[in-house]
Amino acid sequence: MSKVAPTSLEEGLTSEDGAPKSSIPPSRMGASNKSYTIEESWDALHRVVDKYDDDTVKDWKEDIDTLLVFAGLFSAVVTAFLIESYKWLQEDTGEATVSLLKQVSQQLRDPQFAPAEPEAFRPSTSSIRINCLWFLSLILALVSGLLGILCKQWLREHRRDAATRTSAGALALRQLRRDSLERWHVQEFIATTPILLELALLIFFVGLLDLAWTRHFALFVVCMIAIGLGAGMYIITTFLPLIATIYTDMTQSDDDVMSSFRFICPYKSPQAWAVYRFTCMLLRQLPFVGSLLVKRGYSWWTAVTPPRDWSSSDMRVLTSYHRNPFDLKVYELRALDWATLMLQERPSIVLHFQNILQSLSLHPSVIMTGVLNYWALAMWEDLTLSDVQEELRDMTKFQRTKQQGLGWYTLFSRAPSIPDPILHSPVGMKMMMFHNYWHSLVEQINITTVHDLNRSISQFQVEGLPKAINLRFFCSISYCC
Repeated sequence: MSKVAPTSLEEGLTSEDGAPKSSIPPSRMGASNKSYTIEESWDALHRVVDKYDDDTVKDWKEDIDTLLVFAGLFSAVVTAFLIESYKWLQEDTGEATVSLLKQVSQQLRDPQFAPAEPEAFRPSTSSIRINCLWFLSLILALVSGLLGILCKQWLREHRRDAATRTSAGALALRQLRRDSLERWHVQEFIATTPILLELALLIFFVGLLDLAWTRHFALFVVCMIAIGLGAGMYIITTFLPLIATIYTDMTQSDDDVMSSFRFICPYKSPQAWAVYRFTCMLLRQLPFVGSLLVKRGYSWWTAVTPPRDWSSSDMRVLTSYHRNPFDLKVYELRALDWATLMLQERPSIVLHFQNILQSLSLHPSVIMTGVLNYWALAMWEDLTLSDVQEELRDMTKFQRTKQQGLGWYTLFSRAPSIPDPILHSPVGMKMMMFHNYWHSLVEQINITTVHDLNRSISQFQVEGLPKAINLRFFCSISYCC
């Protein structure tokens, strides 16, 4: 889709005189530098880095602890099965004794009886298969537990404090240890540990199915259905992040600033990450496919270039709408939409809501419609920042005041038919972007803005939004049924 009144990214990142924008004024930056000594600055930086490192290691240790508990329980279950199954690999002494007693009894009855030569014991093929699978499963579970213990030991040494004279030295030591963790692939060891345990579980299931097949067909069918559902869920959740991530990256275009709300697949796991990176590596070996898709407008090379980790992938989605010319931070607005719905009744948080909403570079009507969902009210009145603050302080009082001032018919007037939450809907996103854009235009009326306003209204109609919202929409502050 074409942009409405296109604005370059460089224009959004520069001030009116062409200088780059800065979130901190120079005067405040200078004052901030003078208020701290060099050692205090190093110490503050070290505390932040140390907290980040401590949180990362804590997450790893929690994952390993959970894995060790499951590995212990699983090993106990497999051992209980092996206690019985390994007996199938050797001759049953009870059956051999019964066979000998039968031969002795026959010889006593008939002295001429010549007993047949006993056959050497040979375990069945299925017994060998089942024991191989279960012993391998037990070994992998124990190896994963051993690897988890080793990783915890490595992480303990990584976090061990050392006697350093300065915060700069402590920060340097912390970075040396972190770089060494990456160089020696400790994170890959931690990610491999649960994969080994999951592989052990799948192998155990295969052996269980083999045992059920040799015993009874009905038992096999029941086990096959249950295990198939579990294995299917595992495989699907492993490949869904790959499909979702590549699809969203490939279909995201810098020119399409009004695309739908992009979700991320939450089924993130070490095995899903390994499949994702391996698939991207294979796809990069197909340049002819990439060239064909690029010609058709797909962001092929972005899709097959994986980020550093899942968090970086999330950030790539989060920043995808920061390049739009409407200055509409979609995900921040959605976060405020949810937070006001869930936390508005807490008096301690209302002042923070007011401060945050006041700092947004959005018209109050956009905040009232997109965050607080007052579309019908915006049709009848040009809302102000004081309306936003009053609604946050006392929603019931605000609604009663507006109803008394505008009349009861405002409650029954037609409003845009937009699904809730509004930002999850492509129609809702386009409405918000046009709404915000129109308000930014009418703040400074001149020949250029009037031309841009007329052109954007025409674009609004071309997009089919009046029909989609079941309402004729003329301008940013005027709606007509």
